[in-house]
Amino acid sequence: MPNTYAVAGMITRLHDPPYERWASQIRRTGGCRQPIHLRGHVFHVDPATGQRLHTYTTATEPDGILRLPCKTRRASRCPACAETYRADTYQLIRASLVGGKGVPDSVTAHPCLFVTLTAPSLRQRPYRIIR
Repeated sequence: MPNTYAVAGMITRLHDPPYERWASQIRRTGGCRQPIHLRGHVFHVDPATGQRLHTYTTATEPDGILRLPCKTRRASRCPACAETYRADTYQLIRASLVGGKGVPDSVTAHPCLFVTLTAPSLRQRPYRIIR
């Protein structure tokens, strides 16, 4: 049996004038399970002149909130954000081993050691990557 309160809330949201902005925020979180809700304002000021260059406030956002992804790396907490970081981690490790992404190719001549620390004992488990 559907929750009538939830259904009524969804219908109200769909007919709300700022629905497109709300939907845009939801899409931008990329499927985040627990987005961060920010409230407040930002003033960008030119330090030399003191002139206000740009102003942003969440008062104009739907519900007065700006939604951002949580960016957690734990898949048990948020699979969507964890997947983003999993892909980024691969690229960072690869660049540190073979160069690229702003890292010089000369890193391949440096010795490499991959160390993991395991809680609660924090034992070191050194692994040498052989090229």
